[in-house]
Amino acid sequence: MPREGFATLREVTLHFVDWPGGDPPLLCLHGATSTCYVYGGLAHKLAPDFRLVAPDLRGTGFSDKPPAAYTVQQHVEDLVELCTALRLDRPILVGHSAGGAVATLAAERVGARGLVLLDGVVGERPVVESRLTVAAPILDATRTRYPNFARYLELMRASRSSMSPDEELLVDQMARSSMTRMPDGSYRMSVYTDAVKQTWRSLIESDTIGALRRLTCPVLVVWATQPWLIEDEQPYFNEEIVRAQAAAARDGSLIVAARSTHARLVRDPEPAVIEAVRRLARAVAPPSTGAGLARSARDAGVTAAIAR
Repeated sequence: MPREGFATLREVTLHFVDWPGGDPPLLCLHGATSTCYVYGGLAHKLAPDFRLVAPDLRGTGFSDKPPAAYTVQQHVEDLVELCTALRLDRPILVGHSAGGAVATLAAERVGARGLVLLDGVVGERPVVESRLTVAAPILDATRTRYPNFARYLELMRASRSSMSPDEELLVDQMARSSMTRMPDGSYRMSVYTDAVKQTWRSLIESDTIGALRRLTCPVLVVWATQPWLIEDEQPYFNEEIVRAQAAAARDGSLIVAARSTHARLVRDPEPAVIEAVRRLARAVAPPSTGAGLARSARDAGVTAAIAR
């Protein structure tokens, strides 16, 4: 069973979910307006073979939301400290959407054994700018008010077709961690929108493709080919962008997720994606450390873990 906790860092306290498992651990980063629970589907398939830890990045979910300090570099510093706090020794970094950019920039700092980009926003500046522009309506939607929590949950479920039971549970968890009650009794998403804007601005100025080129670890690029929004016929990325990502990495490979949308790619990864991540984890597992022995935040001595 996963455990939840809070890691107190120098500037912020981050909420995280820890699925116990063996080495190497996977540190999983969500997109700009999502939360750690989005990785429940991946964890359900990979743990307990491998330990997965997914934090709410600062400004999202149950983590602290300071009024400022949301550059990509500050997210990277948080992750470096989190790895120390949770004893994540050279994890594989997994990043979805904007979380892919943060993962790429953090990989060298944490000595990542591997990097998995799930439609990760990594590329030359025009590529990054265009993807963030396309995603802007999603950020605008976070300001929408709902009369009650049940209405939001109803709309969230209706927007996702043919969900498995596990996916339904995941959607419920995401909804509960994403919403906050306003003084008038209505609900809106709890993501700090100014934080997302600050992160996006710094992301545009960051050399994500340069960071990707410097990595010596294996890089798995996963591309969702289905339309990313109901009203949009195009996937979030085109083939040229993802092939450029795989080519930029010294040891890069590309997996096509032919049945996945941008959101479902991380929420309910298809078997080919699960198997590719599993192969990568096995390939980089440290043979001398007893790979496969269960490890978790509790094993690491984290005393702030709480059940939710």
